Amino acid sequence: MLRFFREKAAVFVWVIVIAFVLTLFAGAYLSKFSGGESSSVDVRSEAVARFGDYSVSEQQYRQFLSQQLGGYVVDGKLKVSPDVIELLQYQVLIKLLQDEVFYQAAVSKKIKVTKRDWAQAFQELIMYYDLKDKKALKSFLKEQGRSFSSFKKELKRTILARKFTMFLQAPVSLDKQDIEQSFRSLKLRYLYVNPKKGADVSKQIQDLSDRLKSGMLFSEVDSFFSDEEAFVKVSSESNWIGYGELPFSVQKVAYVLDKNEVSQPISYGDAYFIVQSLDSKRIPAPKDYEESSYKDQLTSALKSRALSQYVSFFLLENPLQIQDMTLQAIDAKKRRDFDSAIAAYRLLSSQQVSNPMPHYFLGKLYLGIQDYDNAKDELLKAEVKVGLLKGFQFPELFFVLGQYFEIMKDSRSSLDYYRKALSFSEYRLDLLEPLKEKFSQLKRQPEVQQIQKYIRQLEEKKDKKVTVQSGSLEKDTKKHKLK
Repeated sequence: MLRFFREKAAVFVWVIVIAFVLTLFAGAYLSKFSGGESSSVDVRSEAVARFGDYSVSEQQYRQFLSQQLGGYVVDGKLKVSPDVIELLQYQVLIKLLQDEVFYQAAVSKKIKVTKRDWAQAFQELIMYYDLKDKKALKSFLKEQGRSFSSFKKELKRTILARKFTMFLQAPVSLDKQDIEQSFRSLKLRYLYVNPKKGADVSKQIQDLSDRLKSGMLFSEVDSFFSDEEAFVKVSSESNWIGYGELPFSVQKVAYVLDKNEVSQPISYGDAYFIVQSLDSKRIPAPKDYEESSYKDQLTSALKSRALSQYVSFFLLENPLQIQDMTLQAIDAKKRRDFDSAIAAYRLLSSQQVSNPMPHYFLGKLYLGIQDYDNAKDELLKAEVKVGLLKGFQFPELFFVLGQYFEIMKDSRSSLDYYRKALSFSEYRLDLLEPLKEKFSQLKRQPEVQQIQKYIRQLEEKKDKKVTVQSGSLEKDTKKHKLK
């Protein structure tokens, strides 16, 4: 059922929805790794990305990224693969982009921050940093070199963004009819109309709906509004739309329309939809279908999708322009535009001559598209540059080189590189497991036993740490009860 559900919960566009709730206050939280006063979020002199009149500032991006990477620092060293760092970089960009979109939407809807909102936010921060009270928070801010006023301004933006996400997700509530409808796909046309700021097109929208019902073609809609009045998007009718691929309020209407019926205008924030049902088909339920768990999973997916859909439609009018070269390369890979990704990495390698990372990612990319000559060339360049960086360990590179020579059926070179990767992976569980699999395939029992030993040691260390933390928590609890 999980595979079936993942397929039905595919993201509407390329926008990634990361765990919004878990990182809710990350923009306002203090960086434990990059102290110093943070300028107002409104200061956008440098931007890693722009979308319309809005942007993600480089300072915001660097600060938030350092916070995320801080969780991977062990004994003063960053214990994470370059691939995970790229994933985090992209997720940070999307998170900050979403926050900005939701904040601007909250301002547009004139959402207010109440005293209760402030109290709850400060309480969460105090608990997060294990501080005594608001006064202690101010002292902590001072130690970090940050003013309370600028911090409060950032926090207000975060609260408003959260309140708008709650507004978007509030309508998502499933009944038995919704569950039944989720096993149907629709073929339909839809029209999306978002009025320009200050424009009132409600009468025109109703008139348009009436005309479409009377036989006007959707293809004739473009001339109905001027560019100054509204942004208009007419969908293609060539694809089937699964349950959840339209905003929830629009979906509620679309799924009860008769064949060829045109809907009344459907409000979606400040925008409007008009939909026409063309056909529908039944999708079989999975073999392990259980209604209660399916309903919970579907509700969760629809709430996440409500956020991604809003951002998607926002970006239709305000196309995202990524200006940071590394993020350009990552984004191009996500979109499977490999030529653009290669061009971006090549430019990075020429700008950062001592950095092995662009060559590493180029090598992996070429390996993935089976351009083996270029893959070898880039991976060996990365190896040369790693050798020039004193104390820099890069087991991932050696693992990929092992994969390359394995594909080339050069078993000796492949084994040498896998051994080299292992020599730097004693504390890297994420690498030990795939290395164990490789050495098992190569029937190299000594290396397999060595890896098993490393894994046992890491698991014992982890268990010991959990036990110590549990004991500390128990003592703290008893101490609190005594107080």
